[in-house]
Amino acid sequence: MKSAPKRPLKRIFDIVLSILGLIILSPIYILIAVAIIIEGIIDPLTKGPVINPEYRISRGRRFVLFKFRTIRTAFFKEVQRDRENKTQSTLQLKPGAITRVGSFLAKYYLDELPQLANIVIGDMSLVGPRPQPVTAFRKGKEQFQSLGEIRGGLAGLCQACKRNQRLHKAFLDTYNCEKNHPKLKWLDDIYLEKYKNYSALRLLVYDIKIMFMTLKVNIKAEGYLVGK
Repeated sequence: MKSAPKRPLKRIFDIVLSILGLIILSPIYILIAVAIIIEGIIDPLTKGPVINPEYRISRGRRFVLFKFRTIRTAFFKEVQRDRENKTQSTLQLKPGAITRVGSFLAKYYLDELPQLANIVIGDMSLVGPRPQPVTAFRKGKEQFQSLGEIRGGLAGLCQACKRNQRLHKAFLDTYNCEKNHPKLKWLDDIYLEKYKNYSALRLLVYDIKIMFMTLKVNIKAEGYLVGK
């Protein structure tokens, strides 16, 4: 098996764009934090920290992934009791789990914005396979081969295709954290092959294309996967 090479240009692009994003979007970070705090004051059942830390896997290693909290107090505590297995992405599909502010954030992927800090630190990349819970990765490493070799991404082919009707059931099946649906594994494997075989410049162009595809999903408010 051909090992995944290091991609210095990709890493430089990640760092520069993420730092710019953190600076430019700082007013939005503040507004989101204030909205979460105010909702917690109005409705005590939604009270909790602004950031939800979860354990995920990227490049074969465990790291703490940052998200704006979108779920109510009881569900947040459930995640914190089992951070290697439970995620708010899974729990927010349960009736009454997601907050009003959280629903808006999830629809536009705004809950993912704190992951720009993960990218600067080096835990993640702007584009890559979806970071998975630790338990899911350990149970099926062969299903998450890409995550064992390269950094997980804030954007990616799976994220960009999140509202594809043919993939809808695949996402719902995967959200049980037990296994990666073959269709989603196929998308992650496609990116891994591009990562291994493309030149640095060609990979950068491909990443930018995926970022715009994901942005299109964001603008159409298609981030929040509703289990219908």
